[in-house]
Amino acid sequence: MKSGESFFSVSGQNHKSRKKHLRALACLRQPGFVVEVIKKHRCPQRILLAVLWFFQTVSTGVYAGHAQPGQLTASPQQQEIPDLKKPNIILVLLDDLGWGDVGYNGNTYIETPTIDRLAREGTIFTDAYSNSPNCAPSRAALMSGLYAPRTKVYTMVSGDLGDERLRTRLTPKNRMHLEPGFYTLAEMLKDQGYVTANIGKWNLGTGPVRGPEGQGFDVNIAGFRGGHPHKGYFAPYDLPGLEDAPEGEYLTNRLNDEAIKFIRQHKRDPFFIYLSHFAPHFPFQAEEPLTEKYRKKAVEHPDSDGMPEQPEYAAMVESVDIGLARIVDTLVENKLDSNTLIIFTSDNGGMRGMSWLGNFRGEKSLIYEGGIRVPMFWWWPGQINAGKSGYPVMGIDIYSTLNDLLQGKAQALDGISLLGELGLAKKEQQGRAGNDKQAEKNREKVARREAIFWYFPAYVEGENPDASDRYFQQRPVAAIRKSDWKLLLYLDSDRIELYNLALDSGEQNNVAKYQPAIVKELTKALRQWLKKNGVAAPLKNNPAFDEAFAAQYSRSFFDRWIEWFSHLVK
Repeated sequence: MKSGESFFSVSGQNHKSRKKHLRALACLRQPGFVVEVIKKHRCPQRILLAVLWFFQTVSTGVYAGHAQPGQLTASPQQQEIPDLKKPNIILVLLDDLGWGDVGYNGNTYIETPTIDRLAREGTIFTDAYSNSPNCAPSRAALMSGLYAPRTKVYTMVSGDLGDERLRTRLTPKNRMHLEPGFYTLAEMLKDQGYVTANIGKWNLGTGPVRGPEGQGFDVNIAGFRGGHPHKGYFAPYDLPGLEDAPEGEYLTNRLNDEAIKFIRQHKRDPFFIYLSHFAPHFPFQAEEPLTEKYRKKAVEHPDSDGMPEQPEYAAMVESVDIGLARIVDTLVENKLDSNTLIIFTSDNGGMRGMSWLGNFRGEKSLIYEGGIRVPMFWWWPGQINAGKSGYPVMGIDIYSTLNDLLQGKAQALDGISLLGELGLAKKEQQGRAGNDKQAEKNREKVARREAIFWYFPAYVEGENPDASDRYFQQRPVAAIRKSDWKLLLYLDSDRIELYNLALDSGEQNNVAKYQPAIVKELTKALRQWLKKNGVAAPLKNNPAFDEAFAAQYSRSFFDRWIEWFSHLVK
């Protein structure tokens, strides 16, 4: 050893030698280990005390990276990074939670103090999107890291909803499950040494192959094919793993309890919890004390400026918030908070009349902003940026980011790594993100994605004031967002809508005819993406379509009544 060089210095050691020293040092810093050594070799107690004192006071140099989250030691030369403990990961996914249903996005009726605090302490993505305007395809994208054309999960049940005489095109066959051949987020994390739990809604299949048990989860609580608790939110539920629920127990509380139980059981292991709440999906049911609180609040503060005041819905959301507070308290209690990453988002936009969608057009099942813009934040104290990012992100980016963070083995993901946006690609944070070269690669990934895409080849029946026609709420459509421009290409007619979200976030002014160059550019990019993913556009003609019936149906009841009355009086 060179003169003046510490045994624990970073320089002067090769990587393998240093890792051995770190492992030895880590063992010696565990009193239980030292006690066993002393007993085995029958050493006097004073040796034990001397060893513990020595390593407590002298050995803080190399090992200090473990002690202070976010403060990694540096060396005069390029730093060799020790194998730090992998972060615990809790992905909190709500069902049908609208962008404006949380306090940090401006809601003054629904109270979400814990969600708001975690959001302020973490990175808020203001322009976060689900991969679909309804649940199953959004969840398939999140678990696979792939766009809908690759999973073939396009919509909830079928794309052929509504009267077939009104559907001009045939929609592709929809899968109602995620095929087991996909390498899921849970499988990637399991291969990285994580113990994994699905707690709540799954919606992508049932059983040992297509259910959570066959898709990388060690534990499954309540996950099955269905999209909502068909017997309601109060026990008995008839849900997997909850057969012992006492009558009258509230489902949201129980799922939070299961998450807390899992944390305590696996506090010494890296764990992944997919806490996928059914709330606030219908049926709208909540515990009476919270519901009564919001009834009173609606009376005391009636001027909501267009904000829905639905007591049951608000109570359902606050129940999630209360449970999240208990989960964070459990992390703090077990000294896991500084090494736990929490990701919070929703599977699609909310339902108008229940959710507050601000000035966004549309709602769940529509490809307008109200149906796909969702709240999202990432929280990891001491490790990621605190602030807001306006970079457009999607559910598929969660898989890509975690895979990049852990240097996993997933291949051909459609999302991008958000390490740069989170601050984990900064030079001083390389204990988590890799070396300087990897950090630059992460930043390039963020800069390289020029657009995000949607493919929703489905007819959704029903009239909606935000829809573009009287036949359906939503027609088969593909969409692209590039910078502030968003273009919709309808797959049954080649009709195009173009909006500038910076000037018109409510998507009220279709400017396609005024921006031919933008239309040409975005249409070309969208069609290239569809072709690359093997998608036909437009779709094939539907032989059952009845043009005469459609023309009659398109007129309002009032118009048809006037026509009938005029014919009658002639």
